[in-house]
Amino acid sequence: GEIAQAALEGVVYRLADVLDAIGGIESVVATGHALLVNDAWLQILADVLGRPVDVSAEPEGSARGAAVVALERLGVASPEAPLARVVEQRPERFEIHSAAREEQRRLMRLQEER
Repeated sequence: GEIAQAALEGVVYRLADVLDAIGGIESVVATGHALLVNDAWLQILADVLGRPVDVSAEPEGSARGAAVVALERLGVASPEAPLARVVEQRPERFEIHSAAREEQRRLMRLQEER
C-alpha cells in the first residue's frame, strides 16, 4: 500500500511541477479511467495541488476533448462538460506535500549531476 501511494504521489508531484511551469491554470478537471476509479489518487491530486479537483462525469473525456478542440477551431461553442463531483483539498496536507515535492526536486537535481 505504501509503495502504491508513493508511486501515485510521485506522478502527481511531476504533474504539479508541469502545471506550475505552465502557469495560469484556473481549474483542474480529472479524466481518465485509472484516475476516476481511484478516490485516493484524486484526493492526493487535490492535496498536492492545494486546490479543488473537478471530477469529470464524461465517460470518454479524451474523445470529448478532441471534439471540443475541433469545434472551437470551427468557431462553434460547445456545452460545458458534465462534472460528477468536486474533490476538495485538505490544507494540512498541502504543506506536507510541498516539502516532499521540494525533496523530490533536490534528489532529481543530484541524480542529474551524476
